Amino acid sequence: VIRPQPDDDSDPDSGWIVVAINEETDNKAVIGQAMEEAKLRHAPVIVVGERRAGRDIQEMLDREVNQLRLRHPDVHIHPITDQTDVASFLKHCDEQVQLAVIGRSQADQLAHIVGPFVHSALHHARVSALVVRN
Repeated sequence: VIRPQPDDDSDPDSGWIVVAINEETDNKAVIGQAMEEAKLRHAPVIVVGERRAGRDIQEMLDREVNQLRLRHPDVHIHPITDQTDVASFLKHCDEQVQLAVIGRSQADQLAHIVGPFVHSALHHARVSALVVRN
């Protein structure tokens, strides 16, 4: 889903790419696609650590992000231990986000991510979304 850009002078390529690290089987492909989009757009990435039953999220997120930084040294990666999904994270996010990348198993979040365009006062009202169907 590609959202139209505002009519003002803001840069359409500015802002973060948001992706979650989770235990879904397609997560590696989702994260890989987010990193590729970040390279193409010269954009930084927010990696949200989703809730994991009985596991230390901070330790897991640190390990995963360190591996991503080694594989993608040209991408600025900012981890957030929010223990939530991408849609919930965006609901409370104050940063400008240009793209949310989710997997097939998270496609039910799509309407919450892009939301109705009439709510343009929200920071994520113009967020485009990429659903990776791998």
